[in-house]
Amino acid sequence: MLDLRCGRVEPPRGSVDGMKGMVESSRIDPKSSSFCVNGRRYALPPVPLVVICVDGCGDEYLSTSLAHGRMPNLARMILQGYRGLVRGALPSFTNVNNASIVTGVPPSVTGIAGNYFIDRESGQQQAKLYADCLESMHGQRPIIFYTNGYKTHLWDDLAYPPRTVAGFYKKDELASLILRRAQREPLDAARVKDAIVERYYQKRAIGSIAEQFTQARRKALLVMATGSGKTRTAIALVDLLQRAGCGSGCGNRRPVSRRCRSSVVRRNLVPVEPPAASR
Repeated sequence: MLDLRCGRVEPPRGSVDGMKGMVESSRIDPKSSSFCVNGRRYALPPVPLVVICVDGCGDEYLSTSLAHGRMPNLARMILQGYRGLVRGALPSFTNVNNASIVTGVPPSVTGIAGNYFIDRESGQQQAKLYADCLESMHGQRPIIFYTNGYKTHLWDDLAYPPRTVAGFYKKDELASLILRRAQREPLDAARVKDAIVERYYQKRAIGSIAEQFTQARRKALLVMATGSGKTRTAIALVDLLQRAGCGSGCGNRRPVSRRCRSSVVRRNLVPVEPPAASR
């Protein structure tokens, strides 16, 4: 007979070692016939097990459909397996019961007491601990994502604060973000090209924005009067960001040099270098 009692492993929290201990404690020994989760011991099924959860379905609906022969596949599953009733978790909401089904513990342990979205910020520290663990294991700081299932945050904590994104990035996009860390150069207002802007207040404005970006800010607002050279200032700023490796596009994924700079050159705002002599 299987002993349902087992000790719960509580690794120290707030450290890389604690996260490693949590990962190690969740692994199943392939030589064992049972495993322990949340203080309960479970026997490994002899064959793969699939759990089907039908949300909002009462047992009387199933009984009536089975009696009229409307659910032959379910009837076959019941004959070959098991059908029974269990006590549901209260309040009788989807997330409350699904969390208990997955974890095997009541809502008082899961903390899920209703159908609502948790604050994304509550998972930020946990995501950072996972990143610390992966960095110590593989020697590279990953890009961090955390979400409440409704909104998603991206966090490259080596460079910028978290920001809201539409979804998770693809593998090549993540590789590009990590590659930019090594390619990014310091933003130096002294590198602003005199051929684009030459007025002192234009360079001072660009230097102020560069200083804000160096402090891990992602947005800046520049207000300039009519006739003060707003277009040239914006072009010089984009050129500086591009050469420093801080930007890859102007509103979409196309390179700056092919889309933005082409319109700039047509207006003769950026000097066009003569083609190299053919050999």
